Amino acid sequence: MDRPSLERLFSACDINRSGVIEYEDFTVVCRELNVPDDEIKTLFNKFGASADGCINYSKFSSRFQEVSETLDLASFGASPQSQWSPWDEFQTRIDDATGLLSGRLCDQLAELYQAIYSTSEPLLLQQYEGLVDALVSESKERRLEREQMETSFRRTEDLNTSQLTELEEDMQQQLSRVVDRVREEEHKKMEGVMDTLQRRHDNEVADLHTAVDRLLKCQDESELNNSRQDVDKLHHKICEVTLENEQLRTSLVKAQTNISILQVEMDKLKNMYADQKLQHERESDDLKKMVIEYQSYSSHTEILQVMNKKLYDSNDDLHSALVNDVASSKRLSPDNEIAARRMKPVRQSTLINSGGENTAVDSSKRTYSHVASWADRYLDSGVSLPMDAESSGSESDSDVSTETVHHSYSYVPSDIEISDVKSEVSRSTLSVSPRKALAIASSIRRRLSAFPIKPTEADMVDTGGPAPMYRLVLAGDAGSGKSSFLLRLSLNEFRGDIQTTLGVDFQIKKMLVDGEKTNLQIWDTAGQERFRSIARSYFRKAHGVLLLYDVTSESSFLNVREWMGEIQESRDEQLPMCVIGNKVDLREDRPEGSCVSTVDGERLARTYNALFCETSAKAGTNVVEAVLHLAREVKKNVKLRRQSESQVKLSLSGPKKANCCRL
Repeated sequence: MDRPSLERLFSACDINRSGVIEYEDFTVVCRELNVPDDEIKTLFNKFGASADGCINYSKFSSRFQEVSETLDLASFGASPQSQWSPWDEFQTRIDDATGLLSGRLCDQLAELYQAIYSTSEPLLLQQYEGLVDALVSESKERRLEREQMETSFRRTEDLNTSQLTELEEDMQQQLSRVVDRVREEEHKKMEGVMDTLQRRHDNEVADLHTAVDRLLKCQDESELNNSRQDVDKLHHKICEVTLENEQLRTSLVKAQTNISILQVEMDKLKNMYADQKLQHERESDDLKKMVIEYQSYSSHTEILQVMNKKLYDSNDDLHSALVNDVASSKRLSPDNEIAARRMKPVRQSTLINSGGENTAVDSSKRTYSHVASWADRYLDSGVSLPMDAESSGSESDSDVSTETVHHSYSYVPSDIEISDVKSEVSRSTLSVSPRKALAIASSIRRRLSAFPIKPTEADMVDTGGPAPMYRLVLAGDAGSGKSSFLLRLSLNEFRGDIQTTLGVDFQIKKMLVDGEKTNLQIWDTAGQERFRSIARSYFRKAHGVLLLYDVTSESSFLNVREWMGEIQESRDEQLPMCVIGNKVDLREDRPEGSCVSTVDGERLARTYNALFCETSAKAGTNVVEAVLHLAREVKKNVKLRRQSESQVKLSLSGPKKANCCRL
């Protein structure tokens, strides 16, 4: 009988699934096969039962042929096979590969196979057998792949372990070499010092012996010479030798003292050596940790830089596409276009204006927005100073503020500006008269001069009352030059050793904006991350924001978007802003392409509907002009807001309309 049949026969006899055939199990099987009871014991012993009364598979397979020839057990082995189910025969054909599947799944497959087999549809049964065979084959492949993965994982783990072990051994060898070198150097130094002291001591002892020998000779001579003169001479020599002996003893004591001092210093050096050894071990451990952290941080930093660059490029493309779509889809009428361009900021290049038809629809929204702005203005947050335009007029004359007056009058457009106006008018689809084109040209973005050549008396307006106070906030990353910008604006000075701003600082600047005296309260906020919450509270109370970045630092330029987001989160309505590229005097000393270009700055300012200017706090270039342009926009914005608030008040205080019944 073949091996699979023997295995099935052995498993049929092993009723309790213990791996061996016990006498009770063998008796049950023999009774089912109608074997006489008196032959059961003899048959069990012929299979070579062990001392514990069990038959294993090896003895069963070796003795089966002999027992079957004696008692015709071929029928015993064939009878279970005749009782097999169709599912068992299918398992036999696929070499019992269903054992790779779970027990529950095998039971379900067996039940489904019996159901299909009972329907007597061979085609369906063949398809099902093919499906089960494919499932078993896939299970085998999955198991093989899992074993391969486990093997590769173990190999990788062993390789990493061996590399770490080699690295630790190298570090230990280097450390031992350094310790041996330091120990040898110190030992050589101590040997040199000890040799010097020993030579000095030997010389002194030799001198002392020489003196003693001279003294003995003198005594011998004195004994031989009985004359008084010789005795006096000997006494004199004895005194000299005694003094010399005392001097030598003193030098010997000093030498011993020096030796003890050197021993103490040597002990100190040993202690210092032990401390340095411990510190070196700590530093080596810290160095290992730092190397691991640096590798992980560098990989994360590279990934984040690549992702950040892609996000910024996609954001710029989306903004440009949005601006082009809005400009191409919406065209304003001539009257509304002129009014919108008069309200447009100096550095703005995109036109965003809501027509007169939308004002009536949004009246309720503006009512609530003005109520919110009124609450934010008069309910102090506890951080900003409770100053308004009327009460701050008298405070501007204090000793804290620095008063400088700058005049601004009407401006004459340059040839480039007129050409920009002409190109924009030619691109518009509406026909505009020359007078309206000149009116539009006066409001299109351009670089204006803050100081005219010849001011006229008609341009200077003296209101007679207190000058209005506007609050401006300086924002930007740390190191972008905000404090130097404010120092140049207020005192017209530049200091290279100015300290970093902690918290906030402010100055009051008096200027003439469009011929009207104006007080500007300029707040310098800290650019560090831990002071961002303070800066947000000042954004809520500000009339305008000067947002600075360093043209030599690309990171400060990229962080302008983050600052813009914080400003927009702090304010519900649009806030006049001016993006300023500072430190342009350093651009000439840097290689080409390492600094932020003017085109990039203008594109960023245009994206956020803000003014743009490049300044140098060190050279004083465009500092006053940038503040003056922003002050004009703030003044226009405040006037428009007051007009809208007065219209809202009038609409709210209007009489209630009566119905047709006068009720």
